[in-house]
Amino acid sequence: MSIEGFSTKTEQNESEKRFTLPKEEFAKERIKAVKESISELKEGNPLILSFCMYGSMVKGTTKPESDIDGFLFVDTGLSVEERQQHDENLTEDKESKSKIETFFIEKINDQYTEKLHETLKSQANLTEEQVAHAKIRPINEEIIDKHIDFIADGLQNEREYKKQYDEWDKNLDSSTTDFNKLDEYLKARPEYPEPVSPSTTLAGMFHLEIGGGIRKYRDMLISKLESMEQDGEKIWQEIIKSTEMFEQNLSSGTEKRYPRTLDEAKKVYGLKK
Repeated sequence: MSIEGFSTKTEQNESEKRFTLPKEEFAKERIKAVKESISELKEGNPLILSFCMYGSMVKGTTKPESDIDGFLFVDTGLSVEERQQHDENLTEDKESKSKIETFFIEKINDQYTEKLHETLKSQANLTEEQVAHAKIRPINEEIIDKHIDFIADGLQNEREYKKQYDEWDKNLDSSTTDFNKLDEYLKARPEYPEPVSPSTTLAGMFHLEIGGGIRKYRDMLISKLESMEQDGEKIWQEIIKSTEMFEQNLSSGTEKRYPRTLDEAKKVYGLKK
């Protein structure tokens, strides 16, 4: 099983900037152990797609005490009968107005998490603390659609706000000395909408990938965004910005060579024609 980013010419060009293979022997062995862990998990469960990894393991800065950061994606895009069963195992984060997240219900999430952590600890000789940031994400087309629509709604809310603000701004009588009218005017100022951001599902799909299974959903997402024209480009920019922030210690707009347009994304991630 190969690691994305170190095999084809396109991926090598991308990896020169974003990903660095560790030079230390212990780190090379750890990378190998992660690959073997994901291969073992996939053999035992065909729903497991890929492990998308970020952090020191892919930046060439691994230390013996370093942990494993990433998302294990589990496919829930199955037959109608199986989908109904799996949908019952999904839940959404209702706490935040700025982001939508989809998880497995606690019981299912714990089962996948325990299996992932135990396999990583066994194969790579790691502690529980070192695998604590290896997390689980369910994925299917409906999840992708819902998470894209959430960001698209946020863009539409911003456009509506701008229209309302421009209209409000025109109503200002700069010569008025009536404080009551001025107070009413200020109270009528439109409220700026809650900013939205991509889910960890959308952003996490584009970390360095082990396993190969997530690629069909990458293709699906990029194709959907292409069909949305300007909004699609804006949503992609937000997604890859979030991916970058995960990988670059919460910084974005770095000099790293991220695919910042959909055309670049198709080249980097090998969108099927």
